[in-house]
Amino acid sequence: MFKKGLTVQPYMIIVGPNLCNVHTFYVIIDNKSYQTKTFLAALQFCFQTYFILDLKYTPESQHLWFLLQWELFNIVCENDRNVPFINDILQFKV
Repeated sequence: MFKKGLTVQPYMIIVGPNLCNVHTFYVIIDNKSYQTKTFLAALQFCFQTYFILDLKYTPESQHLWFLLQWELFNIVCENDRNVPFINDILQFKV
């Protein structure tokens, strides 16, 4: 993709023998990797990259990113896409 001038949206790579024993966390932006100390730091860094650079969430994962944006980071923007089933889930929060 890079050879064709295309870019890849930021994403995380989590390294370990299994999900219960993870030891390294990376955020990948284009062809650069940034190591973080924790999963939450990687998640926050990845989200902030999307938000600060005004990148669009990929269709395959936008529902998860909007959920994190609205609930974890408490950010709602007027140009956010409506995601009906996420709105339904958020109505049932305790």
